[in-house]
Amino acid sequence: MKIILLQNIKGLGKKFDVKEVSDGYARNFLFPKKIAEIAGDKSIKKLEEYKNELKKKEDDINLLFKEIIDKLSEKEFHFSVEADKNDKVFGSIKEEDVKKEIEKFISFVPDNLKQSVIGKIKIKLEKPLKTLGLHTVEIDFPNNKKIKINISLNRISL
Repeated sequence: MKIILLQNIKGLGKKFDVKEVSDGYARNFLFPKKIAEIAGDKSIKKLEEYKNELKKKEDDINLLFKEIIDKLSEKEFHFSVEADKNDKVFGSIKEEDVKKEIEKFISFVPDNLKQSVIGKIKIKLEKPLKTLGLHTVEIDFPNNKKIKINISLNRISL
């Protein structure tokens, strides 16, 4: 029996693979657990359309990452923080803070792709930023692309 896998199954295949399995295995194991469906002409055609949509979305995201990398590599982010007279910063700037600023900066990304893009950006901070001045932070993107951006912590004028 020909089936379409609805999730990865070790030893059998990956999600959306079309496989030939015994009738008993399909009916008694795969179908009851809803991890496969019969591979009819309509379902195979629907699967191909879905794969094409995923491929197009992935291509769009890769183009966006290239544009984001180009724009971010020229950008310096500024954070205003409270500090005492000895330049001791109250609080700190964490990965989430940097990610929020990047999310604001990439406003050119379409809303339907923004969460996919933001979710794949990884900020590399060894520890939260707690000193005034310029800091270099590494950002990892999919496909092993990395850039470094500058983050400046400035004292709030009270």
